[in-house]
Amino acid sequence: MNTQRGFTILELMTVVAVFGILLGLAVPSFRTLMADNRITSQLNQFSSTLALARSEAVKANRRVVVCPSTDGATCASGVDWDVGWISFIDRGGVDFQVDDDGGGNPADDPCASDAGDDDADDCILSYVPALQPAEMTLRTDAANDYISYNGLGASSEAAMFVLCDDRGASAARAVVIANTGRVSVREAQNDGSPLSCTP
Repeated sequence: MNTQRGFTILELMTVVAVFGILLGLAVPSFRTLMADNRITSQLNQFSSTLALARSEAVKANRRVVVCPSTDGATCASGVDWDVGWISFIDRGGVDFQVDDDGGGNPADDPCASDAGDDDADDCILSYVPALQPAEMTLRTDAANDYISYNGLGASSEAAMFVLCDDRGASAARAVVIANTGRVSVREAQNDGSPLSCTP
């Protein structure tokens, strides 16, 4: 006699219930992991821009500026940095704004070492568009709408940039710029107190 054995409905319901419980426990952890990875990715991108600006300032022995930008071509004032940012060599004078006299030869590259008649134009080094997702904020306690580096790699001012998402200050991370230009990433204030999403 040939007998076939399978799952009873009770066994199947037990397996589905256990699977549902495990899935319910795993999904929140996975969401937290994904959100933490997004914050880390954005912090790395911002830190990389600052490192590039400092390096180029030393290499070119010129002032390099990092500022918020909505269009990738000009600095935006009075806005949070989550709109995006640019870095540029400030050749056109220390005005902390991107200069283009409009009269240069289009064949000349303002970023080349011999920029021809575009030598007074500023050279945009990098542009990072607005943070994604839109719930992310990047705010600073800096007094100015820019950070600049001189030819020695020193920063125009010490500043703290705090990156937050919809989870609030509990998941916030900060990029801290020292007067020397050195950048560090922190999860708390200098005194160990929690970060604030409004520095």
